[in-house]
Amino acid sequence: VSLTHPHDPYTITNKYWNLYEGVDVALPKVRLPKEKLDAHSQRLLRVCDLWDHDLTDDQIKRAKRAYYGSVSYVDDCIGRLLGTLDEAGLADNTIIIFSGDHGDMLGERGLWYKMSYFESSVRVPLLVHYPKWFEPHRVPSNVSTLDLLPTICDLTGIKLAPCLPMDGVSMMPHLLGKEGPDTVFAEYTGEGTIRPTMMIRRGPWKYVTCPADEPQFYNLARDPRELDNLARLLRVAPQTPEEEEAKAAFEQYDAEAKAKWDFDAITAQVLQSQRSRRLVWGALTEGAFTSWDFDPVDDGRTKYIRSNMPLDHLERRARYPMVDTHGYEVTKTHHQHNHRRIVIEPSTLSRRYPCCHCPHPRRRGEHRPGRVKRGTMATLGLDDDELKSVEQTLSRLAQLSSSIQSLKLDILKSNPLPHPSSLQASAQILQRNLQTVLDNLSENAELFARIAIHPSTNYPGRAQESILTQLLRKKLEPDVEELVAEGRETARLATPEGLAELQGIWDELREWTHGRIAAYVRDEAGSVYTKEEREMGADKVRTGLRRGLDEESDDEDEAEDGDEDDGDDEDDEDDDEGGKGRTQPPRGPEPETLLWFAARGDFEVPRNVEYGRKGAARKGLEGVNIPPERMEGARSA
Repeated sequence: VSLTHPHDPYTITNKYWNLYEGVDVALPKVRLPKEKLDAHSQRLLRVCDLWDHDLTDDQIKRAKRAYYGSVSYVDDCIGRLLGTLDEAGLADNTIIIFSGDHGDMLGERGLWYKMSYFESSVRVPLLVHYPKWFEPHRVPSNVSTLDLLPTICDLTGIKLAPCLPMDGVSMMPHLLGKEGPDTVFAEYTGEGTIRPTMMIRRGPWKYVTCPADEPQFYNLARDPRELDNLARLLRVAPQTPEEEEAKAAFEQYDAEAKAKWDFDAITAQVLQSQRSRRLVWGALTEGAFTSWDFDPVDDGRTKYIRSNMPLDHLERRARYPMVDTHGYEVTKTHHQHNHRRIVIEPSTLSRRYPCCHCPHPRRRGEHRPGRVKRGTMATLGLDDDELKSVEQTLSRLAQLSSSIQSLKLDILKSNPLPHPSSLQASAQILQRNLQTVLDNLSENAELFARIAIHPSTNYPGRAQESILTQLLRKKLEPDVEELVAEGRETARLATPEGLAELQGIWDELREWTHGRIAAYVRDEAGSVYTKEEREMGADKVRTGLRRGLDEESDDEDEAEDGDEDDGDDEDDEDDDEGGKGRTQPPRGPEPETLLWFAARGDFEVPRNVEYGRKGAARKGLEGVNIPPERMEGARSA
């Protein structure tokens, strides 16, 4: 559930504004002259147009009062959600996580909004509620919203793919009351920055660095208001053991940041992104304005209740606990004693699950699609757990199809081809998704033994045959990125002597190339045959340019005029003539023939090949170890 509040603008309705009537709202604790602020904070004041505007105490209190009112509004919304869970009987079986994406400076240091690494802006609330597993306690360690994804995966028993990068780490040790990670990395390249600004938070220390600004280093245990920038110890000798400790820690964090982030490369990427977006924006503003924001499809045929299912079915699905078509509550006990076979018709899944390709039936006598009567999962006798198993299986099948499609596009349409490591990663993802589907089917074998899902008649059974053929035809292309990197490294290490030697090599290569071109123009450009083919005898050429359609048709006509014995005699004569002159090298089967058999997995000759009549087809199959019965079938065709 997404709630925008609390957020600027600092306004709220009377109901929540009046909650703080008579409350003495505190003024900011840190108020510094603008000239004493760090460089990034000064830029933020200008970006927000606050540099030339000083707010009065009354204005600050009114803004903070409205902000507190919006916090109370969020509290009410969460209370309603928790009440609904309790009424539905789901409170004890629901993991609740509450967090936010940023804080707000609320006038501290004269700053408002976010965009800063000071505590008021960068800290967010984080609460995890699941009494079945976790005892109430506070966690003093540093965690990040990046840690939510791996934590939710652990909570739901989903394993992370080892081949996919993950910035966050699971908070499960903290939730179980054990020791866990205590480091947070943050990166910011948004408003108010002129170079990337990064933060490392570990234990009591906070380190902030930007190539364009002075670094900042705070010990929040001793300095919670962040007033003593310990980065000053680079210029001033430490005077106390605490300062000695701080200087050593700063040097450690500074080295860690330099090793972790390539600031020049990140800056180049940001500038390139800005140029690209400005170019696109300029094109969108020409003529009729077109927004680049996502515009969802607004199709009235599908967004209304009457377009998706009968109203009675929808209302039954909205009931909790679920009921069947007769209004009786569907319980798990009922399913345990009822092991009849459940049949899910295509009409049941065609709307809810788009991965099932089911044609919409029509009423008898109608010439337009009518309203299809569809049963719900409740009427099929599925409880919540069984319904979830069906949905998870369909979801994993969709993931598997997506992985196959992604790998197909990488191989067939990328130019140049992705790096082999990228293809290997895609293959690993595909393998993992396949294993997940198999595990899910195994775990729910009893359920699927009672369910029969009828796919549509146009399900793509052997459609992958053509894809396999294309994959076998695809040749690996050179890794352009590696070649460019190698060239840059060579240029960096170049010396005058090396450049002179390289120029000599280029001169020799140019002379050799000119000679080759001249020889080609002189000896081969004027004929459809190469020089080697003419020396061997044009009548013996079976490949190369002679495979043009006109000449191949002539060969087939000649083969049709004779019989099979004549063909054998001609082969003997060719062998005799070849013995007198140049020996013709042996030749294997046509590549297209091998690809056909590899894609099919058997030796069935294509139906459109008249093997017995056409000499070209017969020669193309020579060299393939085809069973005799298959060859007899091809001859009879």
